[in-house]
Amino acid sequence: MNINTIWIVVAGLSAGCGGSLPSTNGASEVRPVAAAAEDQAGERAGTAAGSEAGSAAAGQSAGVGTGANAAPVYELEGMRIAVAGRDAEGEPNLVAYDAQSLLDRGNDALARGLPEAASAQYQQLLREFPDSRLRAAAIFNLGLAAEVRGDVDAAVGYYEQLAFAGGGGPEVAHSERESLDAHMRIAAVQAEDQRWAAARQTLERLLERAELSPDERVEGMARLGYVALAQGDDAYAETVLGDALAYYNESAAALERDDFVAMSRYYFAQVPHRQLLVRPMRLPQEQLKRDLDAKAALLTLAYDRYVAVLELDAPYWSTAAGYQMSQLYKQFWDDIIAAPIPSELSPQAAGYYRRELRAQVRGFLEKAMAGHLRNVELAEVYAASTVWSRESEQRARELGAILAGAGAAAPYQPAAGDAEPALPDGNSGALDISGYAPARAEL
Repeated sequence: MNINTIWIVVAGLSAGCGGSLPSTNGASEVRPVAAAAEDQAGERAGTAAGSEAGSAAAGQSAGVGTGANAAPVYELEGMRIAVAGRDAEGEPNLVAYDAQSLLDRGNDALARGLPEAASAQYQQLLREFPDSRLRAAAIFNLGLAAEVRGDVDAAVGYYEQLAFAGGGGPEVAHSERESLDAHMRIAAVQAEDQRWAAARQTLERLLERAELSPDERVEGMARLGYVALAQGDDAYAETVLGDALAYYNESAAALERDDFVAMSRYYFAQVPHRQLLVRPMRLPQEQLKRDLDAKAALLTLAYDRYVAVLELDAPYWSTAAGYQMSQLYKQFWDDIIAAPIPSELSPQAAGYYRRELRAQVRGFLEKAMAGHLRNVELAEVYAASTVWSRESEQRARELGAILAGAGAAAPYQPAAGDAEPALPDGNSGALDISGYAPARAEL
């Protein structure tokens, strides 16, 4: 039996053809599968490609004709039968597969952390089933596999084929939902790789799309505000995040989730917080007073904005805000203690000045410690330990040690290499993306 490859293509079997139809009840719904660390990424970033493909795999169309007597029509994917060696009698061993089985094998390999094996399955699907309705899902998952390999350029290239018309690859039939998911994914990948200018351009282009849902629009603005902060463009971040919150106030009833609203409120608070950290304390005495008043005003503004985060049911962002609210007091204490001493004071008077100053500002340390302890309790209420609640626990111990020494200890400075939560802690004002959640793993 000299068989190399046989194509079986079923263009359309109607229920009235007399043969038995394959059951659609057991058809597996295809969903792009990301790496294990991307727990919730599949819910948002890959669901559209998967659910669309699952419908195609099930293979049932709306039917032919009208009314109650319309005959359902089942459109099946092409199937390929290949020879995989021969048995002991020399007869060929035939292996049958279709686009669905290749996608499933790729998804299984990707879930097991084997991006190369997964990519081989997806590429075979694209090569051997060029007209399959599963092509978009395969392309999206090739992007996910490239992410796992750390190949950002390849990942972006795959997503662009779905996000934009003429995105660098052959034309692929895909839905508006798949296009939006791929577009958002591009921005997330670029932000993870600190390609801030590219991420900003991608997000600005995304926000021009009229088909965005209210949730997606808030998400896009939240991510754009974050990217602006990463670029050091506080003014633009303030504008974008303020617009996001104004849009939320107008469209709250239409939103299904509030995690990106919480993200917007958190980074909206980061703007005055960052300005507080870099505001200098200068002599002479009148200038020092003006600088101190300016810092106090920024502290109050940042604190109030962080409080707004706590109004939402978002454990990750609530504990992030609780952490930063507490750190505001500690950082203000650091600034006052480190402020220059009036030059006209004698050494003896300067020593007395420092002791009195520490006694006067001890209350800021006490508030910071109490705030961190409350943040630990907040995480327990949520039954969700986060990086922020764990850092609050550590900071509370450090503040307790300072207070036990009657304020004699130097301001706490993290040791080199200490793991810090994202966004400003200490006086550097540096931005660390470790707390950024493009895959929604923490949300």
